[in-house]
Amino acid sequence: MKTESFRPYTQTHTLVFKKCRKLRMLLSQLGEAEIKKMFIEALEKSGFEIPKDEAGELRVQCHPFGKNFGYTATAILTSSDAAIHTYPEREFDRTMQVKFNLCYLWPATEATHNEHVSRALQEFVRITGSRYSSCHSSHPEYL
Repeated sequence: MKTESFRPYTQTHTLVFKKCRKLRMLLSQLGEAEIKKMFIEALEKSGFEIPKDEAGELRVQCHPFGKNFGYTATAILTSSDAAIHTYPEREFDRTMQVKFNLCYLWPATEATHNEHVSRALQEFVRITGSRYSSCHSSHPEYL
């Protein structure tokens, strides 16, 4: 009986959080460094690893869009990358989006990455007070 070998692939997982009760308050009360720290802690609690650069700093960047507006943050992960985009304005339904672009290079990474994404969903719901969340995963792109 022939068994198929594993084919490495990449996949994008997008977590969407709407009606985030705490989002506007968090963004208006926290400074850029605190928001960056919150993003790092959420990723690490979810099981993702963030490597350090040559200076010993975690590879995370954060960019605000004016006072009381959204933030974009990106993190280089050992498994690829993550980006967070926030839309705290009421007309955008107080939404936050977290996107993971992950590499699945061997069979063991499938269960690990999927568990980390699942934990991230729970962690960001806790942080934002989201009343609605979803996870959308792209089709695998085989290498």
